[in-house]
Amino acid sequence: MGCVLAGMSACIDDNSKGAHIPLSYITIETGEDTIYNDYGSVQAIKPEVSQTIAGKELAYEWRVRYMVSAGEDAKGDSLKFVSTEPVLEYTFPKLGEFQVRLRVTNGDVNEMHFFTVLVQTPFNEGLLVLSADEQKKGRTSFLRAKNERDVVTGTGFEFKLHAFEAVNPEFSFNDPTDVVKARQKLLISCRESQVMYVADNRTFDLQSVLDIKHDVAWMHPVTVAAYDVPQGYADVTKFVLLSEKGDFCFFDLNSMFTYEDKEAFPDAGVYDRCYVNNEACYYFVDNTHSRIDYFMWYMTMLISKFDSGDYFDGYHINNMLVTKDLAGLWTVATNRENGKVKITKFPDTKSGYGKSPFKDDKVATQELEYAVTGELTLSDESQMVENSAYHVCFYNQGAGLYQWKQTNGVDIEPLPTKPMITVEGEITCLSSSSDEAYLYLGVWNPSAETELKGSVLVYDVEKMKVVKEYKGVADRPIKIFYKKS
Repeated sequence: MGCVLAGMSACIDDNSKGAHIPLSYITIETGEDTIYNDYGSVQAIKPEVSQTIAGKELAYEWRVRYMVSAGEDAKGDSLKFVSTEPVLEYTFPKLGEFQVRLRVTNGDVNEMHFFTVLVQTPFNEGLLVLSADEQKKGRTSFLRAKNERDVVTGTGFEFKLHAFEAVNPEFSFNDPTDVVKARQKLLISCRESQVMYVADNRTFDLQSVLDIKHDVAWMHPVTVAAYDVPQGYADVTKFVLLSEKGDFCFFDLNSMFTYEDKEAFPDAGVYDRCYVNNEACYYFVDNTHSRIDYFMWYMTMLISKFDSGDYFDGYHINNMLVTKDLAGLWTVATNRENGKVKITKFPDTKSGYGKSPFKDDKVATQELEYAVTGELTLSDESQMVENSAYHVCFYNQGAGLYQWKQTNGVDIEPLPTKPMITVEGEITCLSSSSDEAYLYLGVWNPSAETELKGSVLVYDVEKMKVVKEYKGVADRPIKIFYKKS
């Protein structure tokens, strides 16, 4: 034991002038520890490294690992060595989240620093606008964002005016009518060519083209009645296409097959519009027969099939609103003879499968019928958007954005007669932000001085005013929504 201690003492005496060893401590400083990277591009990470004793040689070691999803392996990959340079220049091999570890040594001490790199595409998340020019040539405009708040405050990016088209230049689409996100896919329907494009939600790479006319010759799609299926519902791949002034058919995203179901639906419908929610409840407006048809599926099985009977006889159904929590179905109809407006709130349908939304023994149907002075501010073309945070409904008509508080707590209120705001041109489409604090308005102004006549306005619901404007970013807007990754 004495020999060991003597050896240690000799080592200290030889190298440190007694018992004191001066160490050069390392500091690693960075501007941001979370980095956003475009897939396929070289990412440079340049930290500021300093030490307390100048002149000591620094050695760098960079390691990277892919953080797989919790459902696969919460531990992720092992750290893989990638570089010994002071500045990391690295192309991450795939989309997703990566952890980067920098280790710096100088012979005295080691210092480590960790970074998170989120590898995305330019279309990973942001505001998407589908539009068409006067010749019905389609356009997709996309405003990239890190989160939805960026749309209001400014993203640091500009609208890409040819998003889907730039990725897939060989597929120009004519007469587009709808775009939705479903099962991590973007679905774009085209009426004239009778096709539906299926693209990757994050990259916009075209995966397939569904030739609808090959299977259902009469189908000219105007609405893709699909929804973003929650995780855990892998079997839900069956959705609906609505034809212009006609019937509907089904399509399956797995088989990419379009078909009719004459056994369950033997009679041909003449539907004006279709609505669907995330509970697989479909509502079809049929003004030819003055009724609303209602269908509900579980996976691929039809479990509910009802219609409104003779309730709308003598009325034209102008529009309808299906609340998000299925707590009510609202309709606005006009008497064909005297022009009176009938607003109806049908019963709660969320308490069980197989129930008609039009009748309930325990919940009464509420109704208000009144005469309108002047023109009705709601039309068949208006889009109605619920705002559950403020207990109101927004809709567009011409140049106006209207806010309708459906009830005063007891009775149904008439439709508003004055808009909240009036724009230059026409509000052609709208949608709500995820937190319902803002509305995204697609505006068409043929007199605009910009080359493209379509613009996007961001309306603050609480402040009741437009707080952001993106001019000349689209043709005539057809659909607008914030697309998440």
